[in-house]
Amino acid sequence: MVLIGDPAVDILIVAAALAMMSALVTKVTLGEKGRKSREKMKEMQKQLKAAQKSKNMKKMQKIQKEMMAAMMENLQHSFKPMLVTIIPFILIFGWLYSTYGVGETDYLFIHVVGKGGEHLFTWNDVPGDGSGQFEQFLAGELEINWLENAQINKSKDNRTITVTNGENSLTAELKKEKNRVAISPKDGKTREYVLMEEDGKMNVYVERSVIEILGVGLTWFWWYLICVFAISIPINKLLKNY
Repeated sequence: MVLIGDPAVDILIVAAALAMMSALVTKVTLGEKGRKSREKMKEMQKQLKAAQKSKNMKKMQKIQKEMMAAMMENLQHSFKPMLVTIIPFILIFGWLYSTYGVGETDYLFIHVVGKGGEHLFTWNDVPGDGSGQFEQFLAGELEINWLENAQINKSKDNRTITVTNGENSLTAELKKEKNRVAISPKDGKTREYVLMEEDGKMNVYVERSVIEILGVGLTWFWWYLICVFAISIPINKLLKNY
C-alpha cells in the first residue's frame, strides 16, 4: 500500500505552479530568435547523428564546431527567462526548505506500508488485551518512562486514547480520514503513524519504510525535483518551447 502525505501534495502543487510559471515566462520572453536558435540546435543534433552513423569524421568535427557556437547563442537567449524566474524560485525554494527541509530524516512524504512493516499496536485493543503492546511502543519508540501504574482510557467516540500518571500525560488521536494516528506527549512533539484497516481491526504501523531510488530516500527535495521535471517537460512541449 502506498500512502501520500499532505506535504507531498503541497509540494506537488508548488512544483506544478513553478513549472507552469517557468514555461509561460520562457514562451513570452524567448522570442522568435530564441526559438529559431533552438530549432537550429535540433537540426544540428540530427546532422551529427547522421555523420556519426556514416563515420564521416570531417563532417562530425565541422558540426561539433558549429554546435558550440549555437550553444553559446542559445545560452544567451535562455538567460532572459532565467533572470525573470530566479527571484520567485529562490523565495519559494527558501520557504520549502524552512518548512520541510529541517527535522528528522524520517519526515518523508511517500510511504510504502504493509504487513511486512513494523506493527506497533492495534487501536481496537487499547485499553484491553493490546494495552501491553501499546505501552511497549510508547516506552521503546517514544521513550516514555512513567508508564508504571499509568491509567489508559479511550473516549466514547473511539477517537482518542489518553494515558495519564500524575502530572504526566499523553494523547493518541485517531485521524481515520487521513490514515494516521497522532501521538502527543504533554511535554513533547507530536508524531504521526500510519493507520491501516485489516480484517476489521485498525492497526498502527511505523512510517519508516519509504520509497528509495538508487538507495536514496525520497525526501522533500527529490520529490520536488521529480514533480518539476515530470510536469515541466509536457508543458514546455505543449507550448512549443523546445
